[in-house]
Amino acid sequence: MNNSYIQPDRLTTEQHERRVGFELEFASVTIAEVASAIANVFHSKTEYVTDTDYKINVEQLGKFTVELDWQYAQIKAQQRASNTNHNKSELDVAGEKIQQWITELSTSVVPTEVVCPPIQISQLHQLNKMVNVLRKLGASGTNESAIYAFGVHINPELPDLSAKTIIAYLQAFCIAQDWLIKQHQVDLSRRVMPYIEKYSKSYIDTVLRYSSETPYQTLVEDYLTFNPSRNRALDLLPLFKHIDAQPIDAKLPHEKINTRPTFHYRLPNCQINETDWQLSRCWNIWCVVEKIASTPELLQSLINEYQQQSVIDKAIGNNPCFAQLNQIYQDLLSA
Repeated sequence: MNNSYIQPDRLTTEQHERRVGFELEFASVTIAEVASAIANVFHSKTEYVTDTDYKINVEQLGKFTVELDWQYAQIKAQQRASNTNHNKSELDVAGEKIQQWITELSTSVVPTEVVCPPIQISQLHQLNKMVNVLRKLGASGTNESAIYAFGVHINPELPDLSAKTIIAYLQAFCIAQDWLIKQHQVDLSRRVMPYIEKYSKSYIDTVLRYSSETPYQTLVEDYLTFNPSRNRALDLLPLFKHIDAQPIDAKLPHEKINTRPTFHYRLPNCQINETDWQLSRCWNIWCVVEKIASTPELLQSLINEYQQQSVIDKAIGNNPCFAQLNQIYQDLLSA
């Protein structure tokens, strides 16, 4: 088992080390147990916020959040935390019973989510011990039930926020999209859910026609036309809203979008229960996109190869770039 994390170009154009955030979804353990385990492994303390929300401040890494990934449960817990009336009404008591049921349900159906702070690429290996302790605690991953559509989300900071850089990453992802699904072995339970929809062929064709001079406004307008939803395997809405919130809010006024200078990559399964699984595998597969995006000659070569595929290959999803993508991945692992 290789637990090392590939180290792509680590610096931003401002010479700061790039950071990456991870989010993990799993079941079979309560959020209180998870928060305590994370605090112990990082020699820190838990901070109780509500029944469905704990924080752990870890020195030199940042704040971890452990929460119940169910909006209703979170709202009810916030109401309980803010209720200072000690003379509980019947509704209060009923609400507590509902909340207790929801918390218990989180061990079987509703996923617990760990949201890691943005961590420097050179320090990502520190997450291995967290994964190991959660596995020993009994966390259940994607493949332990047909209803466990659990995933790992990766939020990599970009080297810079220029349209040229965003386009390079977006083109690299579009070329590799089907290869990434295959390499991650994305579980059927997740592929049939709406949360990680692929980019359409029409949108990919549009993106691959971009040049390095394509303006940012065109990039955003096209994205919102083809992808007016957060439910994409590579969600760019948090990034676009971080750069300029106005066009995003105008098009999607009711969508809850947390802004950040990162991509939001949602393809990997969370197979935390498996002894040979680590976050490094999820990250290392993503690094094929990093490599392509940072190598202009390679990117253009792959674009040309992709665009020259036959109509039949396009129809059956036979991507001619797979062999080269496999080689890039193997080269990265052996470097």
